[in-house]
Amino acid sequence: MPNHPDCQQSHIYHDRSLPNPKGQFRKLGDNPWLRSGLFLALFAALFVITAGVTVTDDFPHGEFNGECSLCHTNEAWAPAVISPKFDHDEVSGFIMRGVHLDLGCPECHKSLNFAAAPRECAGCHQDVHLGELGSDCGQCHEEISFIDYGQWQRRHNDTRMPLTGRHLTADCEECHLPQPQGRMIWVNLPLDCYACHIDDYQGTQNPDHRDSGFSTGCDQCHGTYGWTPAHFAHNSSGFPLTGGHAGLDCEACHINGNYENTSSVCYSCHQDDYDRTENPDHRAAGYATDCTQCHSTSDWSGAVDHTGFPLTGGHNGLDCNDCHANGVYQGTPTDCFACHQDDYNREHAGSGFPTDCTQCHSTSDWSGAVDHSAFPLTGAHGTLDCDACHGNGVYEGTPHDCYACHRDDYDGTTDPNHQAAGYPTDCTQCHSTSNWDSEVDHSGFPLTGGHNGRDCNDCHGNGVYAGTPTDCYAC
Repeated sequence: MPNHPDCQQSHIYHDRSLPNPKGQFRKLGDNPWLRSGLFLALFAALFVITAGVTVTDDFPHGEFNGECSLCHTNEAWAPAVISPKFDHDEVSGFIMRGVHLDLGCPECHKSLNFAAAPRECAGCHQDVHLGELGSDCGQCHEEISFIDYGQWQRRHNDTRMPLTGRHLTADCEECHLPQPQGRMIWVNLPLDCYACHIDDYQGTQNPDHRDSGFSTGCDQCHGTYGWTPAHFAHNSSGFPLTGGHAGLDCEACHINGNYENTSSVCYSCHQDDYDRTENPDHRAAGYATDCTQCHSTSDWSGAVDHTGFPLTGGHNGLDCNDCHANGVYQGTPTDCFACHQDDYNREHAGSGFPTDCTQCHSTSDWSGAVDHSAFPLTGAHGTLDCDACHGNGVYEGTPHDCYACHRDDYDGTTDPNHQAAGYPTDCTQCHSTSNWDSEVDHSGFPLTGGHNGRDCNDCHGNGVYAGTPTDCYAC
């Protein structure tokens, strides 16, 4: 072997491996290109004409660090024969994958200074994006196939414009339009549909989008999976399509293709229905032109709207004319007395009863009226006739305190004598409405243990109950 001064020195080799056609990593010694003398001759020629590469005549491989025997033999220095022990991935740190495996060494190594070969994508591949997408080609491209639509689509989903529907099958150039000098715009493109579909918008005649004032937000009616059929999200317009409105053709409300500023007032579409209705005569009766007060979108007939005066009990099922005499509906009073004055006068005249019938009556049953919410009727009170408390038919101003009705009971009781003992006149302190007898309230001095069951006179001597001391020492 020739005496090369640098054969035993250690140099770092930054080069790419030589592939075989089967896509397997292999040793450089297996490459037929290298085994032919053409490889060394080509590299020598490239070395001579390559500018800016600093190598020596004695050692033209730059920073390559390895045994000379990996490429040269004792029998002959040239041509170089790559040993099977040479591993491009290991010595260079640049792993060969995909289409790189099918390349010949000179396609990346332009000189014998192997380390001068570029390692970045842009060193070998022209950046057609002119820096718009950065220098990392791996964001969208793979070494397996430089044109990989699947990779581009996945990358697109990380942008502000994920690809769905028909957009998935569109060529890039349909949105990223070619520019002069072969440039294409990739960033800062508009996201609104109209930017790409202006011709579709302006060319559509059924209906005419432009003359009808259609929104340029195509996604309000169209989806990415198909341009037709179009569905307008009417619920977002402030006028949901329900009931009979849901099955109508657009033209039924949008006359002459007018979609802009269409009125949502019922009367604007149903004026003829309002004017010709005779039972009852809406116009003569002064009915409101807001059809929703009586009608629904589900059923035009059987109209009723008594939200201001719910029809319950006996009111439900009445003929409209029973309350709306002479066909007058507007301004009909909702207080009971307006309709039931005769009933009130016949039953309650002179009693001072309130004219608000709901205080005692319900719509379900006119008879058996009672409203004692201010004085609940419990126990024995619940079974009394009204006259027992409301003497002379007077209901207004009747007192609620027990003594007002039970004064005779209070004064006449002698065991113990309530009056002499100074008992309070609030009967509820000792009595309940359930049982008048044997009632006691000792909440101020609970009767427990031996105190319970004693005769009242044991503690309340001389029939005195008021002011009896509660301390033990007193007794």
